[in-house]
Amino acid sequence: MKPYILQTAALLTAFAIGLAINFYGRKSAEKAPFADQELENTIHALRADISNLQEEITCLHSEIDSLNAAIVPEFAGDRNLPGGEKLVDGLYFNRTGHVSSRIKLIESQQTATDHIYDEQGRLSAVCTAPVNGTSSVTTYEYSGKVVTCTYNILYDKDIHPDKEPVSITTVYEYY
Repeated sequence: MKPYILQTAALLTAFAIGLAINFYGRKSAEKAPFADQELENTIHALRADISNLQEEITCLHSEIDSLNAAIVPEFAGDRNLPGGEKLVDGLYFNRTGHVSSRIKLIESQQTATDHIYDEQGRLSAVCTAPVNGTSSVTTYEYSGKVVTCTYNILYDKDIHPDKEPVSITTVYEYY
């Protein structure tokens, strides 16, 4: 069983116990104001259960940290970011160490690249401006777990009169 499932189950159990204490306490207070020894024993037992659950949650956090450290040591103790990403200097990195933040623009002496995203934040096109008579456009189409990537190289006819545009399509299917 995954540690997160156990942690969630422990939190839900603690919440249910708290509700039971609150409900039972109100019902008993209507009958007799905390003079009942049975009620006092029940509350003591529930508090002990909550304390045990808190200890179990602490152990689960420790196990998660150990697993993260075994996978990628740099991510030890970093369970607060979604998808196991790590925030460093304003950029998000995935567990393999690659930048997972969205690129706005790349500019260098060689190329000027523009990354275009769709309304869901997915990369939809990468366009490079003409440099040395060539430019490229890469488009991405999404259909469920299938991504179709089409890479087009365009040639300036004044510089490369004998070259025709090149188009390469690759289909990626994910699990």
